[in-house]
Amino acid sequence: GVQEASSAELARPSSVVADEPSGTRRWLSPVRRMARGFQRNGLAYAWAYGLMSNLNACSLWAISWALFVKTRHVSPLVIDANQSVIVAASLSLFNIATLEPKFLVYYGAIYATVGSLLRPIRVALAAILVPYVRRVIDFSQKRLGLPRPIIWITAFLSLTFLSIIFLGCAIFLCCSICRVPVAGIA
Repeated sequence: GVQEASSAELARPSSVVADEPSGTRRWLSPVRRMARGFQRNGLAYAWAYGLMSNLNACSLWAISWALFVKTRHVSPLVIDANQSVIVAASLSLFNIATLEPKFLVYYGAIYATVGSLLRPIRVALAAILVPYVRRVIDFSQKRLGLPRPIIWITAFLSLTFLSIIFLGCAIFLCCSICRVPVAGIA
């Protein structure tokens, strides 16, 4: 049958009713909010969200690593005898071709479930960090006189290096908690 409009719907202009999220628009709504946040806060938001996202991904990678070693008894990465285990573990994200494919299934499953559930927390934590990151950027520009392109490059490089260091530490911590060696059980 025909549905009757409530008095509240009749009182609203038709453009408001048409703008209510549905289908694709509902799915795009969080993406649009993030885009507006990025436009408002620029580099500060990008760096803060990048940090939270990288810490999340590295933590889930480390958990997957430890669980993989615990269940499979081998390292998910072929570690060269001439390379230190900490270096190999820290750079494992850059060596996807040398990873055991089954490990990527472990990581994918954990990231798709836990990682998706943690997204709102990442966004919230990034929002909390924005004022502090903005202060560092302002200090770098105003007090140190660094040009904006140098600040962007420095921000990207610092995010990359922090993530690499965190990944190695997280893998060792997770393996320690699970009482398994990083390089697998011989």
